[in-house]
Amino acid sequence: SETLQIPCLVFTDFNPYGMALMLTYKHGSARFAMERYFCPQLSWIGLYSEDVARLRRRHAASDQGGEEPLSDMFQPFTARDRAFANGLMRRPEVEKDRSLLREAAEMLRAAQKLEIEALQSLGPTALVDYVVEKVVVLGGLGDASQVNDSSY
Repeated sequence: SETLQIPCLVFTDFNPYGMALMLTYKHGSARFAMERYFCPQLSWIGLYSEDVARLRRRHAASDQGGEEPLSDMFQPFTARDRAFANGLMRRPEVEKDRSLLREAAEMLRAAQKLEIEALQSLGPTALVDYVVEKVVVLGGLGDASQVNDSSY
């Protein structure tokens, strides 16, 4: 990423395992510490708790017809999920980052997981629209007002 000046982005499910995956890509893992397989410049583009709230609002406002209700797209937290999320909150890189702490706390509060594929409930282009918006805004590639917000 430094050599080519290409933004490095990661897009994960809204659950503790998605956050852990992002942290591994960004900070590395104990297993590969000597090989330096990580990308400190990595930007996490979601799913965030604010995206989940936005998805709920959009889904409620749209005419769903025969589509799956949003509540069916969420998965409940298990005891293992809760323990994993609590462990994430104790990781040094999370403890130092208020936004990561907030996201982990919101995952615990909501006690629900949401996969990326849930964005498809908003229409065939919603997933692509989401990624484009996040790449433009977080990747510093333009103005968010240029993003089509009709699906997502």
